[in-house]
Amino acid sequence: MVRVKNRMLVTLGLGVLAAVIVLGGVANSLKIPISAVTLAGALILILFERRPLYRLGRVSWNVVFSSSGFSLWLKVLR
Repeated sequence: MVRVKNRMLVTLGLGVLAAVIVLGGVANSLKIPISAVTLAGALILILFERRPLYRLGRVSWNVVFSSSGFSLWLKVLR
């Protein structure tokens, strides 16, 4: 059995995930970029984190910047 250390954050994360999925569809019909919806969801999770600076320090920023750069190149090539 898996033991969850921070049950409130897991519940909040699942709720934010569901909201991003639903609001992503709504945003698509309103011509709002999906990146704005996902950024709002990420900010909610960061604000409710007990130690946000510690958590942000553990992010693999190389992966984040690589995928952002790859997405940018794909947009340029279109």
